[in-house]
Amino acid sequence: HTDRFAELGHVLALICSTLGKTGMEIRDLQRTEVNEAAEPWDSAQFSSSTMPQKQNPEVAEWWEGLATLARGNAAALMQVRQQHERDISRLAPELHAIPNLFLNASAAVNAAIRIFFNLKVHEKRMLDNLMACGGLTMAESVMLGLAEKSKRKVWAHQLVHDIAIDVANNGGNFAERLTDTPEIRKYLDRSDVAELLRPEQYIGTAALQVERVRRISITRRRRLEKAFSKSLHGQA
Repeated sequence: HTDRFAELGHVLALICSTLGKTGMEIRDLQRTEVNEAAEPWDSAQFSSSTMPQKQNPEVAEWWEGLATLARGNAAALMQVRQQHERDISRLAPELHAIPNLFLNASAAVNAAIRIFFNLKVHEKRMLDNLMACGGLTMAESVMLGLAEKSKRKVWAHQLVHDIAIDVANNGGNFAERLTDTPEIRKYLDRSDVAELLRPEQYIGTAALQVERVRRISITRRRRLEKAFSKSLHGQA
């Protein structure tokens, strides 16, 4: 069963590591200069030990620490070799690693429930950040729109690339440069360009993917709850 313990340890460590990765993203998004999302905050929490104005992402920081501990405990279970019949050389690391892995994962998941249900999302700030470069982040959208209309993707890519790089290096309004370019006006009018520069129309299948994952998660959770309940009744 050492193999099964090793697999269990890595599943729990991956849960912690995935949440640790999420915590790093929240920390980045909560930085003052980004300010697109933030952990929930209440009056009972303390800010920085030196700067009263700060709201540090404490739980997101702890997630990465828990993930580091979990990966160490999972590594301790990887020593699956043993001599002949099972000996007790594996007992000490198992007795230490397995309970702590469950504690690490439980603490991380409990924190995730609080954060995800109460995450602060600053939509206006996200849009402001996206448009901080005057629409240059939407150059791909314009290129694909132009390629669809002209049926010349390489040409469209080169043309939009040249305009975007010139605006980035020398300044100017990206939208105006696009609509002032005769080659582009042959295929896209001002309203077409304005629509292609809207981030909201360029999310692809992201919403559908999120909904699909949500449905799969609900189905799997119900299946696991049913199996767990059945196993308890079977033991009784």
